[in-house]
Amino acid sequence: MFDDLLKIKPTSHPLVPGKILISVPFMGDNYFDKSVILLVEHNDEGSFGIVINKKLKKIPLKFVQSDIKKRLNLYNGGPVEIERLFFLHTYGDLLENNIMLDDGVYFGGKEYDLISLLKADLMDDQNIRFYIGYAGWTSGQLEWELDNNMWIVSSFKREYVFPETENIWQKAVTDLGKNYVHWLQFPDRPYFN
Repeated sequence: MFDDLLKIKPTSHPLVPGKILISVPFMGDNYFDKSVILLVEHNDEGSFGIVINKKLKKIPLKFVQSDIKKRLNLYNGGPVEIERLFFLHTYGDLLENNIMLDDGVYFGGKEYDLISLLKADLMDDQNIRFYIGYAGWTSGQLEWELDNNMWIVSSFKREYVFPETENIWQKAVTDLGKNYVHWLQFPDRPYFN
């Protein structure tokens, strides 16, 4: 019976940009514990995604621009390239060179356009999220992790990010359905118990 609780029942969602990866509650990895990652790129060379549910309590000074008056929330997007700033938004046509993911949410765009729009107060901070770093996998690595029951692939919903949402992991697990509701009962960091 205990084995059934830990058994992963794969979803029918393909591993493509715009889907999310939900970490299993017993992953045993401090960094990705109860993470939800929005997949931005996936191809033969590897995969790239943004952790969407790890808000930073303190914003590193290098990411604070004094000439922008808005209070911008910052999230930990992943352990790779933590000196770089990435962003998700709902402003599609206003920012050139962005990538449409799913449900009206876009990744990136020209930083010059972004700064100009922020300075002109033409962006609502409820429709843009900033992330430092990203999660990345080499060719075949993410597939291996899926085969080894570290993640579940699911559909992305705009409401996971906009407006600012608490308990994204819990919401994503609930949306997986009855086969996964028992995950919500797992203690935080069970490997310490």
